Amino acid sequence: MRSHRPQSRPASPIAEPGARSGPCTDRSNQAAIDALRGVDTPDREEDDSFLNNLGEGIGMGAGVLVTELLAFVPGWNDELKNEDGSDVQAVEGAERIGEHELEKRHQQVVGPQIAERAAELEPGMWKDFLTGVGEGATDAPGASYRLEAGILEHLSEWWD
Repeated sequence: MRSHRPQSRPASPIAEPGARSGPCTDRSNQAAIDALRGVDTPDREEDDSFLNNLGEGIGMGAGVLVTELLAFVPGWNDELKNEDGSDVQAVEGAERIGEHELEKRHQQVVGPQIAERAAELEPGMWKDFLTGVGEGATDAPGASYRLEAGILEHLSEWWD
C-alpha cells in the first residue's frame, strides 16, 4: 500500500521515473531503476527485461570465470591456427589484439547451446532469464580474451 507523502518531498532517495536529477543521473542507472519499476523507456527492447539483464550478467560472469579456469586445463590453451598454419585473426566474438594469441578457450561453446535451448521455451520468466544467460555466456569468451589482452598490454608497459 502506498503511503501518502507531501508532494514537496520525494518518496525515496531514488530519482522518480524518467527524472534526470538526483542520485541517479547516469542514464544507464536510471534505465535500470525504470526497468525495476516497470517503466518503459524509449531505448528498451522487448527482451530487455530485468530477468533478461540479470541472466545476461550471470551468464557473462560465469562464462568469464569458466573461460579463465580453462587456462589450467590441457588442450584449452592450444593456439588457434588456420589451415595453412598461420594464426587465426578472429573468432566469433573476438578479434586478435596485438601479439595476444586466440586460444581454443576463447571460442563460443556453451553460450550458443544455452541460447538455443532458451529459444525453445514458452514465453515467460524462465525464457527471459535463460535467454539472458545464453547471451552473456556467448559473449563471455570474447570478453575474457579482451580482458586478458588488456591486462597483458598494461603489464608489458611496466616491464619495458
